[in-house]
Amino acid sequence: MRDHLGFGGWFTNQFISFKTGEVKPDISAFRLVETSLNMSPNQILFLDDSPLNIEGAERAGWSACQVHGTTELASVLTTYGLL
Repeated sequence: MRDHLGFGGWFTNQFISFKTGEVKPDISAFRLVETSLNMSPNQILFLDDSPLNIEGAERAGWSACQVHGTTELASVLTTYGLL
């Protein structure tokens, strides 16, 4: 999605497993993001289509929602006041 759909330019920070060496749903992948962004778990909303990654984010203390497609994404972002 980052390259193929051109989403890469939308984000200041990108945490790509082949670059970080950390892979979701391992807790170390989530901790790396927190440390890099200097944020606490309760400040982060994680969206993904994988139930395993959602569970990993929740174990890390993050708010997490499973989404499939733009309609669900827009709904979640609206619910959180981000859209």
